[in-house]
Amino acid sequence: MRWSPRSALATVPTYAVVPEHAVSSAEDALCSGGSLESRVEAAFARMDRKQPALATYLTSQFEGIRDETAEALGSFLSVMVHESFDRAFGDRVCVLDASAITRAQQSIELDETLRRENAVEALETDDIVAMQQPAVMGFLREQLDSVLASEEDDASDPIDVDALHAVYRAMMVAIVSLSATIRPVQSTSGSRLLS
Repeated sequence: MRWSPRSALATVPTYAVVPEHAVSSAEDALCSGGSLESRVEAAFARMDRKQPALATYLTSQFEGIRDETAEALGSFLSVMVHESFDRAFGDRVCVLDASAITRAQQSIELDETLRRENAVEALETDDIVAMQQPAVMGFLREQLDSVLASEEDDASDPIDVDALHAVYRAMMVAIVSLSATIRPVQSTSGSRLLS
């Protein structure tokens, strides 16, 4: 049994945790050969077919972003999150609807409120998401850190930090939403196997 801190976020069952190899596989597929931009566009079109509500939500979150770096990062991370879940679980990933995404947003907002109101809480909401989906959140944080480090190296072209925050938050909603859709593994006899 995993230790789970007090949180408004639903606990992710072990059978729904994305393994590191699924994230690595998704990254290798997206970043090998040819134009990254065209591969991201193709992967986003795939996500739109498989998870139309998620694609619509993410598109709406990035529409107002005017920072090219943040917008490109948002597109890349969107397909990375989707591809990681898809590679990890295949047809065990249920199709999200808009209400599931709204519930994920609301649970994140409630968790943030609870943490703001309780001065003894040492963890932030994103820490809880990272504890439950370490491989996906680790990749997400690594990419954001890389973008912020490159901004420090090139102060002549500052990145819109608010836009990066919007991308980060949208990715957390996607991760929480997708985590809640995973069906457990079924044995051939029909009993559940929790892997």
